[in-house]
Amino acid sequence: MDMPTRPTRDPYQETPVKDFSYINTQHQIPKKSHNRWLWLVSGVIIVLAAVGLFFYSKSHSSNNHKAKTTKSVVVQKTTKKTVPAKPVNSQPNIPLTTYTSTPFSLTVGYPSGWSVSAQGSTSMNIISPEMALTADNGKTVEGKIVVNVVQQKQVPTAFGTTSVAVLNSQDIAFSKPTPYQAAQTYISFIQYPSTTIIGGLDGIYVTGNNGYIKDQNIPVANIDQVSPLIYVTFEQCQNSNCSSLSNLTISSSMWNQSSFKTPILAIIESFSFS
Repeated sequence: MDMPTRPTRDPYQETPVKDFSYINTQHQIPKKSHNRWLWLVSGVIIVLAAVGLFFYSKSHSSNNHKAKTTKSVVVQKTTKKTVPAKPVNSQPNIPLTTYTSTPFSLTVGYPSGWSVSAQGSTSMNIISPEMALTADNGKTVEGKIVVNVVQQKQVPTAFGTTSVAVLNSQDIAFSKPTPYQAAQTYISFIQYPSTTIIGGLDGIYVTGNNGYIKDQNIPVANIDQVSPLIYVTFEQCQNSNCSSLSNLTISSSMWNQSSFKTPILAIIESFSFS
């Protein structure tokens, strides 16, 4: 009896590959849900840190700005302090006799022992009593101090076109300035070009707003601007009673002597112009 024929297996037919990916899946460690909270908290912390850094930087910048502003104010105040203050009458008060000159429209005071000589509207002189003066050669001589008042541009010929400052100018204040005059002025210490001894002082000039440092040239054009022109000169006695006088150059070191400069400053500071 014939046996039924078995189906023949195709030796080239591929055996399906089973998926074994399910094996041991029950043993994998599941992701814990709190990991998400950890990331969330971390993110919040980072955001807060960034915000805090932003406000800190802004605050620091603001503080720096304030510090710079404060420093600027301090600098401004310091600068203001370095500007010379309005001069005051620092010399001792001495009794003065008042003299009024109508031609020059002024009032001035002079100390006891001094005298006034006026030649109309041409000139006015305030003359000291006889005193000891140190000449530019160092010798002590008898002489007088003369405060001269003349019209504008009447500069002594000896001034030349240019003279030189032998000391730094000094800023002084008028004791009773009127609305018609400045409250203060410079006085400058001048050596004429014909004087050859170093440190010789020929005159003390009221130079208004112009001040000079030692050894600086002073053009006569600057002196011509002052009206009226006020300057101090020195005279040497030529005889026993000092009735005859000649021009004298004194040592600029005399300005350090209080007895010499006090009456000169008192007279100049007392000028009042109407």
